[in-house]
Amino acid sequence: MATSSSFQFGVELELLLASRKKSHPNWKALARDLSKRLAKAGIANHVNEGNDKSRDNYREWSIVQEITIPSQPAKNLWGIELVSPIYPVYSYWAADLSTIFSVVQSSAYNVVPSANCSTHVHISGTPVPFSAQELAALAKCALYFEPALDLLVPSGRRGSTAYWCQSNRANPALRRVELDSLSTGGTGGLASCLGFLDGILAPAATAVAEEGSCDDDSPGGSSTSFTYSSSSGSQSSSTSYSPPSSSSSSPPGDCNMNVQHQQQSKLEAKLLTSIISTMNLFPANSAYGRSHGKKKDFLRGKVYKWDFTGMLPSSSTKGENAGRGTVEFRQPPGSLSAEGAAGWITLALAFVVGAMAVGPRLGGGGGGGLENGHAEEEEMNGASPDELWELLSGGAEVLGWESLGAVEGLFARMG
Repeated sequence: MATSSSFQFGVELELLLASRKKSHPNWKALARDLSKRLAKAGIANHVNEGNDKSRDNYREWSIVQEITIPSQPAKNLWGIELVSPIYPVYSYWAADLSTIFSVVQSSAYNVVPSANCSTHVHISGTPVPFSAQELAALAKCALYFEPALDLLVPSGRRGSTAYWCQSNRANPALRRVELDSLSTGGTGGLASCLGFLDGILAPAATAVAEEGSCDDDSPGGSSTSFTYSSSSGSQSSSTSYSPPSSSSSSPPGDCNMNVQHQQQSKLEAKLLTSIISTMNLFPANSAYGRSHGKKKDFLRGKVYKWDFTGMLPSSSTKGENAGRGTVEFRQPPGSLSAEGAAGWITLALAFVVGAMAVGPRLGGGGGGGLENGHAEEEEMNGASPDELWELLSGGAEVLGWESLGAVEGLFARMG
């Protein structure tokens, strides 16, 4: 993925909106009034009362009731979410944001600061979705750069302080990785997590080395079985993959290509699912898990800083975002201005692109770094703000941007 034409995004703006002029009897009345004002300003939109997530709802902006932001009708305060259409990276999105905030910050409305609000950025590859290798690179960067990203957000959205943007390292899968490392004499910590993610990709190399073939004993298929181990230190997690067979006969060359394609597709789906399960597992013994009768840990990405569940294969029934082809950055706080929203969108895009394009080459110096972090005996604390800036600059260069724009303001307010 080398250019901005390979990426697209959407943003969700959670707002606590105060109506200055009108006293609305309910949320629906507020939403309809806001919709009319946005349309008058040139923003095509609709009220999505049922929060329908079908693709048609992402052709224009939509207004959704946000239940995690408590409305206060007596004070004429209403929790809403503005959901954008799908934007190409190079498009008019910044101008749209300016228009939207000119409406919600006006004589009619005011955006009230609230710790319950957040800004979510969804990013996808187009026309080809992110590969398992790209997703693994992003997952590693999400973990390694977490300390630096934490410095850009309010204290209430750092670590695992907020329920809806917990650290991905707090999920049961990575907690087990760290505990297993410690129990076998390793140092645990971030290095073990990065090493585990590296191990997940082992089947890709195995698949290249052990290509399926067609011969007289196995017409139309292959008996090759792929096994991989995800390991860091002594811990491991293994899965076997046996490619499908076919009873149809084909010319040897065509058969071989068909088998290899089937093998690669199934292997890619397994790798994607393994990476997502490593980053977005949620405990069955949590309050949510118990209330929903969960017997085993399960996928629930929307409570973590990075939600990868949108990358689940479309044939999977796991996760409410399955098949969307997106990754979601959920850590940013609520945006009070167009510049603030643009800053988080720009950061998320540059981070994802930088992680996939240049991330693995960063931090190779002594004392840690992404490349040095896979040795179990080496202590690693994660990235510095300078390393984060380097990653973002690399992403901006790939996208063809001359600067990081509003991201500079986020770094200036770092604390």
